[in-house]
Amino acid sequence: LIATNYRQPSGRGCANMPDQKGKGPASNKRTPRTTTTNDLASITNQIFAEQVRLLVAKYPILPLDSDKRPTLNGKPMRDWGNVEVTEANFDFYFSPTIKVVGMKLGVPHREQLPFADVDFDSGDAKHGADLLLPNTICFGHEKNPDSHRLLQARGEVTSKKFRDPIIEAKEKAQKKAAKEAGTHAAKKAHGGENSVIMELLRKGKQVRIPPSVTDYGAHVEYCKESTGIPAVLDAIDLERKVALQAIATLFRRYWPPVGSRHDTEMAFGGFAHNAGLTLEEAILTGTVLYNYLPSADLKAIRSKRF
Repeated sequence: LIATNYRQPSGRGCANMPDQKGKGPASNKRTPRTTTTNDLASITNQIFAEQVRLLVAKYPILPLDSDKRPTLNGKPMRDWGNVEVTEANFDFYFSPTIKVVGMKLGVPHREQLPFADVDFDSGDAKHGADLLLPNTICFGHEKNPDSHRLLQARGEVTSKKFRDPIIEAKEKAQKKAAKEAGTHAAKKAHGGENSVIMELLRKGKQVRIPPSVTDYGAHVEYCKESTGIPAVLDAIDLERKVALQAIATLFRRYWPPVGSRHDTEMAFGGFAHNAGLTLEEAILTGTVLYNYLPSADLKAIRSKRF
């Protein structure tokens, strides 16, 4: 049906049927018409619009531009935090040109608890996250799949950004040198990684969700493991688990090779004590850390080292 459309017969008779005078097949045969690029674009836009329309009942959505900024009629949307997209005003906010859907975080929607988003900016920050975070809605795109976890939180959650201090220092030095030289610093300073490890996003923030299309044409898609149902955590518990995941990621990045692990394990234990981690949290963080080390000695998890 998408590949070929047909014109309706122009006469009263049907193709390959005798005409009214019985003089043989009618001449008004259906003529196939190849679907044009505009036809396919129109069909795609309709499908996208219907997919997004279904989200109105589930999430507090917003139209975004290609830079993930709230937009209206091609211009930045002011006071987007107070905008509520409904079934009645959907067409006003989502024009056919909109290809990016945002979701407001930290605001209640139709008697639901507010949503929070765990954003894994760095690929290695996702390692072991399933051990700390519950099964929930997850999504991402081809450059960073499974990079977002949507949850609901009881209580106020504070948005937080967790950085790698070593890469951050190199970025600052790079920016300073570039400023002195009158040039522009590269966006990523160390091994292609950004200094931001991960973020916890809540009130005043928004996140790009499926079925959005990125500026380079990739689709934002749900993970295969996504439950479709948001997990619910207490705000303090969510903040704590995200912080532990960032801690495990940072230790893993700079963990020494075989031969000098013992001293580092002792240092980790001292850090866990001084940072106020409970024994359970220290063991769990150590497990997340060790499970993704190239030189991991998994027997250490069951020993007294952690």
